[in-house]
Order: sequence, then C-alpha cells, then structure tokens
Amino acid sequence: MRTTFLLLLAALALAAWNFWLAPDNRTKVEGGDSPSGFVVIGPGRGLPADTVIIMAPPNCSSPAGQRARELTRQLSEKGIPNIIRAEFRLDMNPDEEGFAEVARQMKRVFESESPPVLINRMGGANPTLEEIVAEYRAD
Repeated sequence: MRTTFLLLLAALALAAWNFWLAPDNRTKVEGGDSPSGFVVIGPGRGLPADTVIIMAPPNCSSPAGQRARELTRQLSEKGIPNIIRAEFRLDMNPDEEGFAEVARQMKRVFESESPPVLINRMGGANPTLEEIVAEYRAD
C-alpha cells in the first residue's frame, strides 16, 4: 500500500511540474510514435535493455496489478524477458535539449490507464500483449 501511495505521489508531482513546464500537453515528440503505439520517453536509469518493464507496485491486488502479473506470465510464455518495477528514474537533466518533449511524452504514458510499459526508451500506456510483443520485436 505504501508503494502505491509513493508511486501515485511521484506521478502527481510529475504531472504538476509538467503542467507549469508545458501548458500545451498535446505536443508530441516529432516522429516519436511507433507503429505499435509506443512513444519515445528517453533513457531510464537502472532499466535493463531489451527487457519489457511493466510499471506496477509488486503484489498489488488492483485490476491494474492483476493485469501486470498476467502480462508478465504471457510474456514469459513467449520467451520475452520482463520485470515488474514500481519506479524508475529518468536519466536526463531538465536543462538538456528535448527534456520538455520527453516530459510531455512521459505524462502521456503515465497519466493514462495502468499499467504503463517501458521497452528500450519507449513507453506505452496500458498496451495490449500484441502491442508489447510488436514493440519488443521492432528492433
């Protein structure tokens, strides 16, 4: 429960910060969308490459938590490496060029339905199993 609260608090802080940074939240990273619906979100610190990261609190009994565990099971059956993570850190400096665009895309991913999914600098909001597999295999 505490992890859920901290994750929600972090998402709200990012949303509030992004509201003042970028009033037009409809702006997307130019050319950032992939055919499977994922968007560029930038490098995350401590996230393994070529692994599907499902963002959800561990052992969460909510529908999103149950969906995250089901996605993990289905991806494992397909031989696709995956993990559930409750948090990650963006590896960008706010003064860095392109940061505002990345922040907008992160907001798009993390403020939509749960669970968000990250794959190699790309993020998707509550993607289907087919969309995850397509994005993973896109490289």
